[in-house]
Amino acid sequence: MTALHVDLLRHPDRPVMHLVGELDITALPVLRQAVDAALAAQPATLEVDVAALTFCDSSGLQGLLQIQHAADQNGAALRLIHVQGQLHRVLRLTRLEAAFDIEPAATT
Repeated sequence: MTALHVDLLRHPDRPVMHLVGELDITALPVLRQAVDAALAAQPATLEVDVAALTFCDSSGLQGLLQIQHAADQNGAALRLIHVQGQLHRVLRLTRLEAAFDIEPAATT
């Protein structure tokens, strides 16, 4: 089990949260703290880079929906970037793809 780690990078026009590890119920407090920090400056857009996620269960999906809600409440657009693999399949199977602005990972 790899605990979730969140790197928050502040670009001039938007914050980018890089999620690394497993997104499950144990990760939700870490995720919430990072979201609060990212939205504190009231950005127009919040990007969440999920390229380094190794696992996401239903609690992780709930966490992503909570980020979406928090962004909406703060007037920010949420964009999931580098969506691939298991997370992309889960979002598609649960029909949550439409709930997010998604940028898939580049294919080579």
